[in-house]
Amino acid sequence: MIHPVIGVERGSDGPIERILHVRETEVRESLMHFELEQRLTEQERTELEEADPRRPRGRPARGARLQGDEGRGAPHDRDREGRFGRRTRRTRWPRPYAFLEWLLDLNFVFLGYREYELVDLPEGRALGAVRGSGLGILSKLDWSAYEQPVPLDTIEPNLRARIEGGDLLIYSKTNRPSTVHRRARMDYIGVRKVSEDGRIVGETRMVGLFTSKAYSEPASKTPLLHRKLEQILDAEDFYEGSHDYKAVVTIFESFPKDELFAAPTDELREQVMGLLQVHETKDVRLFARRDPVRSAASRCWWRCRETRFDAEVRLRLQDLFLERFDGTTIDHHVALTESGIAQLHFTVHVGHGQIPEVPLRRARDRRSGRSPAPGTTGSWSC
Repeated sequence: MIHPVIGVERGSDGPIERILHVRETEVRESLMHFELEQRLTEQERTELEEADPRRPRGRPARGARLQGDEGRGAPHDRDREGRFGRRTRRTRWPRPYAFLEWLLDLNFVFLGYREYELVDLPEGRALGAVRGSGLGILSKLDWSAYEQPVPLDTIEPNLRARIEGGDLLIYSKTNRPSTVHRRARMDYIGVRKVSEDGRIVGETRMVGLFTSKAYSEPASKTPLLHRKLEQILDAEDFYEGSHDYKAVVTIFESFPKDELFAAPTDELREQVMGLLQVHETKDVRLFARRDPVRSAASRCWWRCRETRFDAEVRLRLQDLFLERFDGTTIDHHVALTESGIAQLHFTVHVGHGQIPEVPLRRARDRRSGRSPAPGTTGSWSC
């Protein structure tokens, strides 16, 4: 197997027109060359050729056009929340589609693409996949639950609410792990299609994996995340350069990027300000949230002095949270702060349904003093 990266120029309809040195073009592709120990039969060659997926990488630009052109009639508040890189008083991203352009800048491995549309049937409105729109791992329409339009009144209420409303940009983790690149839950990015009268009429969906380049870049310099940070700082009216301003930026940067992409800005603000108010050297905070796109998950923060943190502590905490939340899998993220505090973030995946109530001692909302209700969003110190 040989897999060099080469420079490519393609025509408007896709065929390769020129092969260039990788440093001579902005468009680069990985050439995959395989040699087998035996020859394929004619039937096997035909099946392989027919199964070869078309390239999904160029489709984010179409998603941007759909969001921009068809979204002009959207209500102002929804448009403001969903439009990527909208200029604010501190933003560094004046271009309207900075996030999608950022994905194309070697920050995302595109594995699949498909379009969906909302249609009116005699039995009511329904969601269905657009035939012929699938690319990559989403190219086989018969693998989709929406091969035939599914009436909205038969869809689970939380998922239906997400289909018919919400921001124009959707981010989530899939339940299905990737079978290529690295073994991890794939990232799901959706861009809404909006009619002239402001109704959501469909969605363009992309699945893949963020690259190591994307994860290594500071969140404050990443489109979309930069804007969320701005909104938090503006809402709290923190002056740039002040102690609280710098503390909020540090806390924000310590969050896992997956959480920053997935969580709404108001929820991130609650988490950041909750951590800002913690003065103890050891503390645990729980943020329970049901992902409206995929599954339920509980997010747990643990802080302790760096000198008391090691791999054994992390493993013991993972076992504790998996047991208490009856989780199926758990992800972790570690950030070491300048003040000598180790900050651990755990995401416990508990599958579909209600997030279980966790009987941790002294679980109280810091502001109201009340115990948290199971399956709700909130922050608690234990």
